[in-house]
Amino acid sequence: MVRGGSSSLAMRCGFWVAALSTCLGLLGCRRSYEVAECSPCSRGSRSDPKAQAEIHALWQTVARDIWKESPLELTCVCFGVAPSASVEGRNIELVTSWERREQTARAAHLALHRKRPPWDARSRDACDARVARALELEAEAHGLELTVRQSLGVTTRRYPFEPEYWAVPAAQRRAWLLSYFTSHPEGDGAVPGFAAEYRARCGGLPG
Repeated sequence: MVRGGSSSLAMRCGFWVAALSTCLGLLGCRRSYEVAECSPCSRGSRSDPKAQAEIHALWQTVARDIWKESPLELTCVCFGVAPSASVEGRNIELVTSWERREQTARAAHLALHRKRPPWDARSRDACDARVARALELEAEAHGLELTVRQSLGVTTRRYPFEPEYWAVPAAQRRAWLLSYFTSHPEGDGAVPGFAAEYRARCGGLPG
């Protein structure tokens, strides 16, 4: 969480430098984060190049510290009234009314799903193994979203389990999330019932 005048100023400066670089890229040569395979936004949502550039710039202010793997591209973003529950295709759906930092955190979550899809419809593994893998990837993506929110200084709560999550040592948080999702197969009223939903996708496959 960002506190203090000097750190806040540095973060704002970094954001605007990154935003300027992104906007110049949008107006001139194509940036590496742009993806030509984006699908048209679904009915009721729309693209917003300026908002996407701001999200990309915010992500760049924290990505170096919290994401150590190959670049995670926050591309193909559409804005509407409901967030994506998952990314089965290219597009990430964000809620227009959310504050930009919250949108950025959710976009990172969904971009990770796009990079490592929780569900592989072509897999022939047993249902239990497929559901277990999906829950592990859900825990990873939710953990990334929460970390981005904290790093960007978001203080509102998105998920009801956040106080318990942050009380757990950092090295154990992903395992804690996995345990939470496993122990709430039907959801908790705010978080979907991932275990039940993924198990329903198995169809007639053996457990």
